[in-house]
Amino acid sequence: MKKTKAVFGMNDSRMSIAGWVSASWIFTLLLLLALPAAAQLQFKYAITNGAVTITGYTGSGGAGTIPTTIDGLPVTSIGARAFSYCSSFTNLFIPNGITNIGQGAFSYCFSLASVAIGNSAASNVVISIGDSAFTYCFSLASVTIGNGVGSIGFGAFAYCSSLASVTIGSSVTNIGNGTFAYCSSLAAAYFEGNAPAGIEVFAFDPKAIAYYVPGTSGWGAKFDGIPTTPWALPTIVTPPSTQTAEIGSVAGFWAQATNVPYAGTYQWYFNGTNALGGATNLYFELANVQPGQAGAYTLVVTNPYAYGAVTSAPALLSVISPVETAIVPAVGLPAGSGSLVHLEYADSLAAAAPQWFSLSNVTLVAGPQLCLDLSQPLPAQRFYRAWQTNGPATALDMSLATEIPLTGAAGSSVRVDYINQFGPIDAWVTLDTVLLTNTTQPYFDVTMFRRPPRLYRLVALP
Repeated sequence: MKKTKAVFGMNDSRMSIAGWVSASWIFTLLLLLALPAAAQLQFKYAITNGAVTITGYTGSGGAGTIPTTIDGLPVTSIGARAFSYCSSFTNLFIPNGITNIGQGAFSYCFSLASVAIGNSAASNVVISIGDSAFTYCFSLASVTIGNGVGSIGFGAFAYCSSLASVTIGSSVTNIGNGTFAYCSSLAAAYFEGNAPAGIEVFAFDPKAIAYYVPGTSGWGAKFDGIPTTPWALPTIVTPPSTQTAEIGSVAGFWAQATNVPYAGTYQWYFNGTNALGGATNLYFELANVQPGQAGAYTLVVTNPYAYGAVTSAPALLSVISPVETAIVPAVGLPAGSGSLVHLEYADSLAAAAPQWFSLSNVTLVAGPQLCLDLSQPLPAQRFYRAWQTNGPATALDMSLATEIPLTGAAGSSVRVDYINQFGPIDAWVTLDTVLLTNTTQPYFDVTMFRRPPRLYRLVALP
């Protein structure tokens, strides 16, 4: 029996669908609910004179921080090519305790998007970044080299074609030849200190501009062939989003800013004047939203070298009462002409003869229809198949629906409204008005799939 394979994507970060179809009488879909796992950092290392050198990596990647200690001993070095070709890393912080980053240590890390090395505080530890340490990291978009770094090796960030901005701390005195060569997207190099020594640092970077702190020395109209200009005020290029949240849920605000040095500051405010404790990053989260937290949230971004700050446009937060909901799988059946289709499911296909269970027997009608899987609790994965005797192959589609329990007196009506989580907080849309035939009955929003996240309110009508 010849089989072909198809893969389908779903607009939900926790779910994916894959399926296979038989050429004769059966179509199967897999519903896989997979919660994202936190990155686990696992290292190979060597110990010399009581200090640790990381020599390799065996973890799952993601965002991570190089540890300052392993087995109670200080981590001081990252060996040559220790992370080379580690395509799973996305974001990386290397603390001041690391004194040496070896040659090619992170070269060819194709998914690495941002790197921060050292910190903004004065440091007695001098970090050396080796030759070609981050070369060919094609996804690398931003680099922050904080105080504590003394030198940057030859071609350390060469051929990082997505690199758009780099911030270089005041402790850097020497930059190797071609450190940022062939970084075709590089538009801004922010220097916190005096002009360092370097030759052909920005070779073949047609967009690059060097920004320097007013009052520092060694700067002319050009630095190593690229134009220079004093640092300007920060710019908030992506303001935080207005949104609606349910009581007890999580609400997050995020912004993006440019012209912000390592020594710059971020501060979130509530209703204009109330500085929020601990809210000093580009991302700010309310873990347990309460009605008193409804209002306007703004972000103030400060660049001390430009002697000024900017404030974002306010993002409004509306807080509403929670409505009980559940997400259920919705299996789409094709249009038909009265034939009977048997819909079945299995929770595993690992066995030689998988165990299938009946979900529903459906008579096909003229238009498309959905069959909802209301099993509780749902397993981590589920397969579906449909078949009919002496009939053509039955093609299935897969989507999701939101189940909302409605309550009230029999004979009364309930209006179901929805609002998008992100967007205007008064933009409620009436989804349906339901006449209750029982004191409790479910309602299904079958239009929510592949739409922005929705919240709901229920309005009792006479």
